Amino acid sequence: MSYPRSNRVWTRGRGRGGTPNRCVQAVHPAAAKLPTPICAVPQQDFLAGLAVDSVVALDVPVDVQSVSSADVEIQNLQCIGSYDWLHSGSNTPTIIVPSSPPEWKGDPKFPFHLSPDEEGHSYSQLRLPSSSLLPVIKAADAMQKHVDWPSVDVIVGRNSLTRLMGWASGSSKRSDGAWHDFRIDIELAGDKTVLLNRWEAEYWDAPNAKRYGRNFEHAMSTPAKGCEARTSGHHRVVKYDFLGLAFVVRSHVDACLPTLDEEEHADTVPSVGAPAASGLADESDSAAPSPPPTLPQEQPPPDALHVIHAGREIPQAATIDVATRSLYWLRNMRWADILPGLYLTQTQHFYIGMHRQELFFQLIKHSLADEELAEHKRAAETGFRKLGEALRAIQGIAVARGREKRLSLVCVEGQMNVYERVGAESCLTDDVRRRFEDKATL
Repeated sequence: MSYPRSNRVWTRGRGRGGTPNRCVQAVHPAAAKLPTPICAVPQQDFLAGLAVDSVVALDVPVDVQSVSSADVEIQNLQCIGSYDWLHSGSNTPTIIVPSSPPEWKGDPKFPFHLSPDEEGHSYSQLRLPSSSLLPVIKAADAMQKHVDWPSVDVIVGRNSLTRLMGWASGSSKRSDGAWHDFRIDIELAGDKTVLLNRWEAEYWDAPNAKRYGRNFEHAMSTPAKGCEARTSGHHRVVKYDFLGLAFVVRSHVDACLPTLDEEEHADTVPSVGAPAASGLADESDSAAPSPPPTLPQEQPPPDALHVIHAGREIPQAATIDVATRSLYWLRNMRWADILPGLYLTQTQHFYIGMHRQELFFQLIKHSLADEELAEHKRAAETGFRKLGEALRAIQGIAVARGREKRLSLVCVEGQMNVYERVGAESCLTDDVRRRFEDKATL
């Protein structure tokens, strides 16, 4: 099948959805290699807002001896924030902090039937496109976490991190042999902190008759008290040292193991509507179950992110990643694609709902503490080392170009190039960026 090729570079506007507002006629060196996926949802050009000339070609790391064996173990793990987006009719972006992922109900009775997902999925960038990493900082503030932001080397999401590792380790091809092409936008904050943002041609996944993930999650878990109005998946932010670098990593958590009984749980839900600057509410204010969060009467400025308090912080040991797969997938499981996402976010449990079309017949459970996953982790250590070298190279390029430059990594058919972006828009507000420059701490 042939695809139309793009020979124009679009510059996105600031509005939701990234509607193009200016077109620069230019033949881009990589444009001829980029297929335009066929989809009913409007898409952005893969090279939106990029300058024509490549800044530098990035080579796949070869020499990884500089990373010691001790550095291939995550150390000093800490959850520094968690949140959910609030479902409301308001245009004011609002997050619930700390929120809570849905609680796993327990193992179901098999077999049972589920219908395919009827709803599509939107990525969280649409909710705050001009400041996509702001929720990470605001959640840490609201949870009163002490973070020395200037000491952080990389702030990144799970998707971008696993894509970079796939490229660095040479596993960027799907099982059908096609390449995983991708783009990641990057910028420098302070003297050394690299901010990496996922970029997608479209920020909406249309419904798919073969997907059951959302319905399976709903069937197997129940919303946490006070978080019934949550929308997209629960976001968790962890900080740790790995590969000689200080990471802050954001990811989705699909569910969590129940850790408290009903009476204790009620005592841990903060009161809803507590001011963001005042920290968490007293436990005595929330002995009764909290109603769904509501928006405040006073609307913050258009670019602000409002924070309300509900839910409870859960231990890392309770986090669950949930998937649904067919028997064909089980026979062709590629742990090289699965293990990095679990390990780099330290998600402790991986549950797989097995099905034949609409009939679910088995639940397979894995844990990072199991010997099987420990073996897969050992097999991935060379890839982790290469990831570290790639991130150091990216950091070096960002530092050399300076704080005012905006860059993008573009990987096409395994070839990685770094391009300058048009404009100076940042993924953080100016006041937050100053925390990295002035060596402020929380």
